[in-house]
Amino acid sequence: MSGGLTEQTLPAGWRWVKLEDLVDPFNGYWGEDAPFDMSTEMTVLGVGNITNNGYIRLKGATIRHFSLQDMEAVVSEGDLLVVKSSGSAANIRSGKTGICSPELDGKIAYSNFMIRLSSRRSIVDPYLLWHILNSDIAKEFIKKIVGGSTYPNIKWSTYKDFTFPLPALPEQKRIAAILTEQMAAVEKARAAAEARLKAAKELPASYLREVFKSEKTQGWHTMALGDAGEVVSGVTLGSKIKKVKVRAVPYLRVANVKDGHLDLNDVKTIEVTENEIQRWRLQAGDLLLTEGGDPDKLGRGSFWNDEIPECIHQNHIFRVRFPQDRFLPEFLSAQMSSEYGKSYFLAHAKQTTGIATINQKVLKAFPLLVPPIKEQMEIAEAISSKISTANQICTMLFEELTTINKLPAALLRQAFAGEL
Repeated sequence: MSGGLTEQTLPAGWRWVKLEDLVDPFNGYWGEDAPFDMSTEMTVLGVGNITNNGYIRLKGATIRHFSLQDMEAVVSEGDLLVVKSSGSAANIRSGKTGICSPELDGKIAYSNFMIRLSSRRSIVDPYLLWHILNSDIAKEFIKKIVGGSTYPNIKWSTYKDFTFPLPALPEQKRIAAILTEQMAAVEKARAAAEARLKAAKELPASYLREVFKSEKTQGWHTMALGDAGEVVSGVTLGSKIKKVKVRAVPYLRVANVKDGHLDLNDVKTIEVTENEIQRWRLQAGDLLLTEGGDPDKLGRGSFWNDEIPECIHQNHIFRVRFPQDRFLPEFLSAQMSSEYGKSYFLAHAKQTTGIATINQKVLKAFPLLVPPIKEQMEIAEAISSKISTANQICTMLFEELTTINKLPAALLRQAFAGEL
């Protein structure tokens, strides 16, 4: 862990150390519950109890019964818990490391998915070490030693060689106190920004609910979607082409059709005949809805606005074409994205384990709310304006979060430059 530091540029009184010189490592508890009459009930921390910022949350922790021989897995205040293996590669490569607060002392155990590092308090302050092990340079070291494995695992035999600069113990305690106070302020600011961002992301759904769950819908005409427009499926991928002339054209996949918008950053091409191009070619105003798959993909969609010339769609996307003197694409798309639309699709979908799909029959039977075209235009304009404002707020808050998330690394750079 150099960060540009050398022996010559280290602050006075600092030295290079290896992780193995500062801590004693222990593996976590792994096994079945002990018999009730021979054990103590303990809360056991898992990978999910450690946040990416190194804080330990007890929500979701499990309860187990520990026998006496398992008690070495119990934590003490200041112990560091490093996620060493997990079903998520990101949890490993992010270098998640939590510190045990005084409230956890002797009351909490940890699973075998972690390494517990017990600091040698005479030479290292555990809170400063916590900040160091959650630094970007520490995470880069972990990425290097675990490599590109699908199921990475941090091994102490390589992790112990992590090297970084460290001052004398009194200076460590001073820096740790400053960092802990400032990091707590950063965490508070991050939590507040994340809460505001979450609320901003929920605004579009709230706007749609105001419209399509309101009392005024009771006075609107209702008709089956199949009676309002033409519902068709698209081209089937991998179908055999007879010996006729074909050419490549762009086509939309499920991945391109999002909830309320289209993602056209990665549009594939497919070879089809001229007749097939004419049959499935999209026109401005076409409503595009997904067949399903994961429940969140069920019936999601948007409308086409001739973004790509001569584009068609695959068979897992339904195209609905309306007479636009009676139906406004923006209004219909908003209706499908609303709670009103999603509730219908979920209620009528064919569901298996983790998969939900709708067919043309279900889609055609959708009870379309049809106010006069002028009212559709007024509603669509109001929704568009509100969603645009909500998106601007989300962008601003995302930028704020990005700035906040850079603060810990900046603070650590100051610390290692002797500027705290």
